[in-house]
Amino acid sequence: MTDCCKIMGELLQELRQDQGWTQNEVAEKLEIARSTLAKYEAGINQVPHDLVLKMADLYNVNIDYLYGHTRIRSSWRDITTVISYDGGEITLDELLQRYNHLSLHYRKVSIEVLQALSLLSAGDQ
Repeated sequence: MTDCCKIMGELLQELRQDQGWTQNEVAEKLEIARSTLAKYEAGINQVPHDLVLKMADLYNVNIDYLYGHTRIRSSWRDITTVISYDGGEITLDELLQRYNHLSLHYRKVSIEVLQALSLLSAGDQ
């Protein structure tokens, strides 16, 4: 068992459990045998690339996440989603690019502001 198989297996199991799905349900959605899925989740077998793509779509994550290259789950569909606001529109990708151009100080400040706004909006509900 390679490290890549083990990492992907753990992530697949975590994603499935986060959805509250059984191995049987996921196997049916992917049109594979439950025993095959179990081997992928256990890190015993390597997932073929075409199936990795189907899994990324099923769980709405990017393939880099499944390969363990990033902890960011967002799919490309989500990253290109347009966010509307009073001043216009922006995609999540554009927002992240602007964030990455900020100094570390202003990144910290922006996160603190978002956390405060989240707490405020939670009180409105």
